[in-house]
Amino acid sequence: MKNNEKMKKKIFNLVRKTVSSKPNDAVRLCMENPEDIDIGKLNLGCLSEISKTDKGVTVKFFDRTKMIELLLENCGGENDGLERFLTAMKSGGDINGD
Repeated sequence: MKNNEKMKKKIFNLVRKTVSSKPNDAVRLCMENPEDIDIGKLNLGCLSEISKTDKGVTVKFFDRTKMIELLLENCGGENDGLERFLTAMKSGGDINGD
């Protein structure tokens, strides 16, 4: 597999994990005492930013819709790209069908 194909596969897998990740652990991190949580076990894949001030906590998540749109554009067009994307999501494979 060429380096370019390996990079595409890594990016696809990262985006797939981000898109399918739930915000539950990010909310848990904000609501509970951080000292009581094993942060290494939390799924924070959808979290793009978190900040805490004296006014409270701000949490920002990745835009899943935008990420899917970008994947579809890079999968070979709207119809063909969508089919390849959905197939890869179901199988855990890559967007090229390898």
